[in-house]
Amino acid sequence: EKGEAYFEVAHNPEKPFIVDTGNGTIRVVGTAFNVYKKDDEVEVALTEGEIAFTSKQDPAMVFIRAGESLRYDDQGVLSRDVVTTDLIGLWREGRIAFRDASLSEVVYELQRYGLDIPVELDAAVADLKLSGSFKLKKPLLFLQALSDVLPIQMTIKDRKISIYRKL
Repeated sequence: EKGEAYFEVAHNPEKPFIVDTGNGTIRVVGTAFNVYKKDDEVEVALTEGEIAFTSKQDPAMVFIRAGESLRYDDQGVLSRDVVTTDLIGLWREGRIAFRDASLSEVVYELQRYGLDIPVELDAAVADLKLSGSFKLKKPLLFLQALSDVLPIQMTIKDRKISIYRKL
């Protein structure tokens, strides 16, 4: 249903490595790549080599190479982007990276990686943007530090975090 995995696959055209994500198929003959499935969307990002992607809706192959990512859902390909290969799969090193991510996306990822307190985001701050690379070790401290770089305030009461626009 959702999750993330990083693969390093040896080159062997006679035995391709195939990943079925539910709404598409990734065919690999030798590469290193990260697959992240969130709800109905999947993102594939390559650090090495090349893959061929086939959507369940469209049998035409889409090829992506190292330094590219492909985002798709049940309807097919949503976007194709250039990515920094050093940032792919940082979760394996206990880090996370964001590029122009909304605060709501950042909170979602922090909860996925261990922030176990419910977070209520005020609509006025949910779309604020953030970029950078951060350690995942202490997600609550990271979230608290965001008030130094974003115009937000945060309160913790009854094991619930509320984030709203700084007055």
